[in-house]
Amino acid sequence: TAFSDAIMTVLYARDEDYERQKQAQGLKETEWEMTKKQRQHQTRNRHEDGGMHL
Repeated sequence: TAFSDAIMTVLYARDEDYERQKQAQGLKETEWEMTKKQRQHQTRNRHEDGGMHL
């Protein structure tokens, strides 16, 4: 029926939005992990160089 089709469309759209939000959240987390690692490398290198890059 048209009514159940409408319900399925709404549920499907909501599901897609949820998936998209999850993917966006995952991307933010991986970006955060990468920036954290980069910062760790930078500080570690700074210490190994004897603090010349201050």
